[in-house]
Amino acid sequence: MDTEALSILVNQIERGTNAARAIQEVMASGEYSPTVWVDGLGYVLDSLNADTKALRRFTDLSRKGAG
Repeated sequence: MDTEALSILVNQIERGTNAARAIQEVMASGEYSPTVWVDGLGYVLDSLNADTKALRRFTDLSRKGAG
């Protein structure tokens, strides 16, 4: 993975984190039932999980290359 791909991955993780924070704020506001946001939160968490796994693969490859 080159630095451009890594930068894109970091950007995706930042966007996912921001989306999770936004959903949490809306859920906490009480304007709508939190159940309205469960699907969106699940999507964000699945995306963050995939991005984290990709980042882990990158760091594992980097370690192997450095050794």
